[in-house]
Amino acid sequence: MMKGSITKMLMTVLMSFMVILGHGQMTSADFLKANGTVLRNNSGLGDTINLRGTNLGAWLSMEYWMGPVGKGSLDRSKWKAYAYNSWSGTNVQDVFDRDLTTRWANGEAQIPDSSQWFIVDMTENVLFNRVSFEAADFTGDYAHEYVIEVSEDSVEWEIVAADSVTEQDVFVQLSNIYNKRFVKITQTGTANSNFWSIAEFNLYMEDDFRVRNSLTLRFGEDGMDSLLNYFQEAWITEADLDTIKAMGMNMVRVPFYWME
Repeated sequence: MMKGSITKMLMTVLMSFMVILGHGQMTSADFLKANGTVLRNNSGLGDTINLRGTNLGAWLSMEYWMGPVGKGSLDRSKWKAYAYNSWSGTNVQDVFDRDLTTRWANGEAQIPDSSQWFIVDMTENVLFNRVSFEAADFTGDYAHEYVIEVSEDSVEWEIVAADSVTEQDVFVQLSNIYNKRFVKITQTGTANSNFWSIAEFNLYMEDDFRVRNSLTLRFGEDGMDSLLNYFQEAWITEADLDTIKAMGMNMVRVPFYWME
């Protein structure tokens, strides 16, 4: 990650240490102490340094705007979907096909009696903290109101979200991380002129491990590396560090990436 920039920053830090320590080598009696903007070694040798710095914001590849498949979407290859009813010509399994022009549809108007449900069986417990169900270009066919429940056995259910929406594509950030096998969405709104359609269903776990897996599944290992490398190289450049130096600053707090 930005090898030239990081090397430059490390050299700057090393030179600062040398100034602080003067001509002696660091021993167990020497350590750096911060007091406000002043940094000196324990024995007080060398010059103090007035720190004038800034913080460069950290990044994670799970940041929403850069994830091309979105927020660490989970592998759906073994998932199975079920619904209370299906309109002729649609298939519940099409919600996993990465094609927004295909869909599952219930084939009837949306009614609020909680009889209209859609269930996904992940075939094993999976970790997730975000759910999406997209109606795509099937205008008005989103669930006008919904309840999301999760379960380990499809018998005991826990409600994790409920809301009304006016958007085609529904993305729900859950308040907790769940380790469950089943997700159930119940349509509880009213739309007399619209089916309930789902073009794509996804679960997400927003950590870098799953984001990388998601990118690899779509673009391959080399493609994933290329995407992340491009993003990282553009995040902080040597020109940025030169600008900070020209502003009279002598310290910068830099982010690091735990998977590098």
